[in-house]
Amino acid sequence: MEKSKSRSATEEEEGGLDLTACRARLLKFYQDSFKCELYTDTSKMECTMTCLGQMYDDDAVKSVSEVCKFLKKIDVAETLALYTVTDCGHGFLDFARLVDRKLIFSIGSVINISKNFYLPAISKSKFIHKMWLGNIGNTSYESHTSTSSVHGQILLNCQNQGALVDNKTRRPTRLPDWWKNKYEKFVVGKKRYTFVKLDRPCDILSSDVLVVHNDRDENQHTNWLAYPMYCINSVNSYINQGHFKGKENICRNWIKRLEMLHLGESLEGDNLVVHIWKEDCVDNRIASHIYKGDKCIFQCIIDYHSSLATSQL
Repeated sequence: MEKSKSRSATEEEEGGLDLTACRARLLKFYQDSFKCELYTDTSKMECTMTCLGQMYDDDAVKSVSEVCKFLKKIDVAETLALYTVTDCGHGFLDFARLVDRKLIFSIGSVINISKNFYLPAISKSKFIHKMWLGNIGNTSYESHTSTSSVHGQILLNCQNQGALVDNKTRRPTRLPDWWKNKYEKFVVGKKRYTFVKLDRPCDILSSDVLVVHNDRDENQHTNWLAYPMYCINSVNSYINQGHFKGKENICRNWIKRLEMLHLGESLEGDNLVVHIWKEDCVDNRIASHIYKGDKCIFQCIIDYHSSLATSQL
């Protein structure tokens, strides 16, 4: 496996691309904080990140909010891999070049979480995160990731879809031919995951949420991880209020799967409404829509492990 040698993110890249000072400062902060080591296997275009994780005590590791906190660390690791300029090009998958004067809009993600993630005996003070390319379409692509402990126990895996968006029009734009021609040969798996928007039933629970300053991403929009946190917090709040009769114990169990579908955007100061309901057709499942005004901008499906047994999945 070939190790990428990093240069300063503020250096002008070959071809004239120059990362912004804001992004350069963000990358430096991430690198100083998380001490990520980046390795790129160019033979199969797979990036491996070894990063500082988090210490958990027995109570904290059982908190479902820890899932989103850990996903944030993974998000930081991927940001470093994609935007850190290396001798091999413009970051992993030439990502910095790809998004020059463009944005990536998150379409959706499917995250499967092993019980290993919740076990205090499995250290997560350092983790190994691998990323590779999945299906490539006209304006969108898939990426796949796998996260494990330093001893090889699988913690979670993700399948993500993103669309290239024009910075001015906010409309999807075609992936450039040079990028597709260069990376299509590294695609692993041809089948694209299909997200389905759920019909919202009449019997729902609803609550308001305000997008605050800390929920923003670097593009000044609501961070993609803020949305599932709104949903998880709402579920926990309703359980404490005595709702979800017959499922309250299941919903206190560890999250097994998160399926997230992004349908719109929001900004700091926006008032959103979180709608929660039970999916009775699937055991151990809660579903949620988040609305901005009369438009649904996010859907989240949460599956829970059926028990707290510690057998490995």
